[in-house]
Amino acid sequence: MSAAAVSLYHTSDSSVDKRLTVQPVNPKPYLQDLTGKVVNVRLKWGLQYRGYLISTDGFMNLQVREISNTPR
Repeated sequence: MSAAAVSLYHTSDSSVDKRLTVQPVNPKPYLQDLTGKVVNVRLKWGLQYRGYLISTDGFMNLQVREISNTPR
């Protein structure tokens, strides 16, 4: 099983000006697409969990099943 990484930014290389640009990505649809997959969740105070993403809500709360505490 591979865990999905949550990336909130999309980088692209513009052929016009050759500069690397960063475009923000809306995280809500991205997280909804990860439903049913294994995810790693790191809390802001450092705890990290791994499990199956069951659901998300409008406040970005996550429901994860079969979790295990993983080292940082």
